[in-house]
Amino acid sequence: MADRNVLTCTGDQPLHEVLAMLDETARRWCVVVDAEQVVLGLLPHEDAASPTEGTAGEAMRAGPTTVRADQQLGPLLERMNHTGTQAVPVTDPEGRLLGLLERADVERAVQQEQAEA
Repeated sequence: MADRNVLTCTGDQPLHEVLAMLDETARRWCVVVDAEQVVLGLLPHEDAASPTEGTAGEAMRAGPTTVRADQQLGPLLERMNHTGTQAVPVTDPEGRLLGLLERADVERAVQQEQAEA
């Protein structure tokens, strides 16, 4: 259920370019990755918007919590609610990006699972 159409950038990419990409695509998040698509950080739109000088690597939230594709949604939602996390990158065992889960999407999926049970 992770969004596989994730906006990505590199740590050395100018922040104003990342902000332009976020605005163009109407995305709320950019995942900062290295050349092998390993997740380095997460950059929310609001962090890219102020200030717009510097690089994505300087503005990103380094070392974000990541989850594997087989993560159970109920416990994940509990963790996200407890920590105030709005989005988590989904990675393979080597840390390469597979997609992004936003809390609102996880909430809807958990509610649907509970309604079907």
